Amino acid sequence: MEPPRPTSVSARRCARRLPALDIVGTWSPARSELQDPATSAAIAAEIRSTGVEILVTALGKPLQENWIAQFGAETGAQVLLAFGAVVDFLAGRVRRAPKWMADHGLEWAWRLMLEPRRLSRRYLVEDPPELVRLMRRARTMQRGSMMLIHDANPARGIFVAPGRKAAITVVVVTHNSAEDVSRLIDDLRRAASAQVIRVVVVDNRSSDGTSDRVRLHPDVTLVESAGNLGYAGGINTALPFADPCDAVLILNPDLSLAPDSVTRLTASLRRDDRVGAVVPLILDEDGAVYPSLRREPSLLGAMGDAFFGSRLRRRPGFLSEIVYSPSNYLDAHDADWATGAAVLVRASVAREVGPWNEEFFLYSEETDYFRRIRRGGYLIRFEPSAVVQHRQGGSGTSPALVRLLTVNRVRYVERHHSGAYSMLFRSVVALSEAVRSYDREHRRTFATVVNRGKWRELPHASFDG
Repeated sequence: MEPPRPTSVSARRCARRLPALDIVGTWSPARSELQDPATSAAIAAEIRSTGVEILVTALGKPLQENWIAQFGAETGAQVLLAFGAVVDFLAGRVRRAPKWMADHGLEWAWRLMLEPRRLSRRYLVEDPPELVRLMRRARTMQRGSMMLIHDANPARGIFVAPGRKAAITVVVVTHNSAEDVSRLIDDLRRAASAQVIRVVVVDNRSSDGTSDRVRLHPDVTLVESAGNLGYAGGINTALPFADPCDAVLILNPDLSLAPDSVTRLTASLRRDDRVGAVVPLILDEDGAVYPSLRREPSLLGAMGDAFFGSRLRRRPGFLSEIVYSPSNYLDAHDADWATGAAVLVRASVAREVGPWNEEFFLYSEETDYFRRIRRGGYLIRFEPSAVVQHRQGGSGTSPALVRLLTVNRVRYVERHHSGAYSMLFRSVVALSEAVRSYDREHRRTFATVVNRGKWRELPHASFDG
């Protein structure tokens, strides 16, 4: 049977807007036909004959969902979508909500205003209880639902030696990371089965046998530093061993990598010559999306974080340095910077930008490095299809490191802004600690921020002998 051709208004509009889209047919069966099993089976077989890959059903609830559940597999479609008003939107019969409403999840309110008699019961009476149940289920399923899953018997590659050309040189800085580094190396071997990878591990004088664990892998380049040089110092120690390569991938030792994460990061870098660095989607230890994206530090952002902290996450973006909105973690886009647990840098950009700033020891060194990449005219690309999981056991969370994190925020602003701006920023940071002074550690952090002399007592690079 000849499949129906796209003669509907919505199909013609789609064809104009998306010329690469091949619409193989449109079907408009009567409700009586859809409720007849034999006729529905014949429709599904006809759809299969056209080789449909994506099938959109717009039959109204719950008929469309029930039809997909019963006959969807018989259509042969790889993706089945159930949309209510999509045909009206595509045909132009119903006007879409203004962008600001859609961006804030208010398209339902717009449709309610347009069709109050038809939609008021559904949106105001029937939907709220279902939404509550869905949210409860989502919270229950969130833990573990995005955990990384590896093949039981994955292909494993061999790392190339220094001096040989690599597609990627992986840099890992360790400090008492014996429990983590072997698992990361195993993940990298999976990646090395698909592309040429060199691995350089710089150990910052671990006392737990980290170096011994690394030595079990003779194709990994191990560099034992002369002391605890910090994250930036460790990266700089590794960089002379990186070339020749196309890109440098910097990883925390306490990461797990999805099997294709390195490949996806590399593909994102190659797609656009303007991109200087790519960062992945990071999951926390429980499998939830970690808010790893950041905005350039600013006075207003510091004020918002001082007063609200992690509460009111839907506040305007300029009132927070951390990007909290879940929608910002769904699609690839450009960012100001991201946490430095995992970042792929184009090798030519790494050479142009130069060494990481060792003034910071730990924390804010990535803020400074990403800023220099942007100042060089390059973009920072977030690639959510590349997924890593961060156990966050590498650097620890000691009170001294928390104070260092806070002080380094001030150091960063002082390095890149005027004295007056830096003084205001430091005052806001101090205020943030003061309003939380009911906690002993916040009181100690406040005392450190306001007394510059205490900054010398914070963790810093140390050398043996």
